[in-house]
Amino acid sequence: MKNYAIFLISMFLSIGVLGQNKSTELLEVKVTPPAFSGIENVLLNEKIPATSNFNNYVMQNFEAPDNNKAYTIGTLVVQFVVNPSGELTDFEIVNSVDRRIDQEFIRVIKSSEGMWYPGNNNGNAVAMTKEVALSFNSEETEINFDKIAQRSFIKGSKQLLLQNKPKRALKKFDQGIMVNPYDQSLYYMRGLCRYELGQIEDARQDWMRLKSLGGIDVNPYFLAEDISHLKGYEELTSMFMEKQK
Repeated sequence: MKNYAIFLISMFLSIGVLGQNKSTELLEVKVTPPAFSGIENVLLNEKIPATSNFNNYVMQNFEAPDNNKAYTIGTLVVQFVVNPSGELTDFEIVNSVDRRIDQEFIRVIKSSEGMWYPGNNNGNAVAMTKEVALSFNSEETEINFDKIAQRSFIKGSKQLLLQNKPKRALKKFDQGIMVNPYDQSLYYMRGLCRYELGQIEDARQDWMRLKSLGGIDVNPYFLAEDISHLKGYEELTSMFMEKQK
């Protein structure tokens, strides 16, 4: 691994169970997310508690691309499905950093097939989506990703709401999400910005991602400026009001 590359891995809980049947009965549902074991062919062995660290596995196996000519910073997010057999399928890049980095991270995840306990729903192994994130910084100096995202949000909001420059604002929101793809306020505002630019489906994708992250109060408490005049505000509000019903 190149010594100029610094990696910070963040693991997030599984975001859903595939193929669950809906029921009108109120039942206690115990869901256990997939867990990395670090043991090859783990399902063929006796069940051993999953204590291995996936972060360490990635650090040991990730081969950083030669990135001397480019400054790269961002947080890559990948979703994949852990099946009852332990097979890993349906890889999807949720937030891209760089094509080479994206593909290398997926290669490393795929190499861990057979090392995962599947998720469980009331004691039954089920296919479940897992999401993992890797923060990449090609510089040797430490960078505060949260502060970069916050600055991008503030600058983008000013350009959208005060200066009426949605194209410039979109670039700022993109920069913020690049480094912190779990900042809900950025998806909130980028969706509105995209709607202003006529990118309706992209805006809806941002808001669906926002929903998957737990949503945000539809009242723009984090903004000093009124946003109710924006084209997408009514649809955004309706989308989250439906969730609350």
